[in-house]
Amino acid sequence: MPEPDDSFCERLWPGPGGWLVAVGLGVLVGLVMFPVSTALAWGVGAVAVVLALGVTAALSPRVEVADGELRAGAAHIPLSLLGPTTPLSGDALRAALGPGLDARAYVCLRGWVHSALRVELTDPADPTPYWIVSTRRPRALAAALTDTGRAA
Repeated sequence: MPEPDDSFCERLWPGPGGWLVAVGLGVLVGLVMFPVSTALAWGVGAVAVVLALGVTAALSPRVEVADGELRAGAAHIPLSLLGPTTPLSGDALRAALGPGLDARAYVCLRGWVHSALRVELTDPADPTPYWIVSTRRPRALAAALTDTGRAA
């Protein structure tokens, strides 16, 4: 039985500021309850902090190359349908997401990740021309797509 291919896997966790916002939201919910009851405020605040952290973690997508597919968030595509890749960051990323963005493109974007990979699609039946996927390691993702695609 072949082993699963785990050539690239990344979770797009928020930075420290994102986690602090989630905690702050929970604290504010608890603070609102102080006029009603101090004990209730502490309990509701603690539950709200845990829920906010849980939602933040649940909404952090996974980007991976495994089992012959590229997965970005909820979307997945076979590696055999992928074409050339282009790492993006800085002004190139802003241009690709702004005036250069095709409305049919699939975008898995997280604002706290400042780099991405553009992956062209070669499937003539798919109206999506390319994907733009946020990643902190665009060159490693491009290499995984190339290496795994070659091995398949």
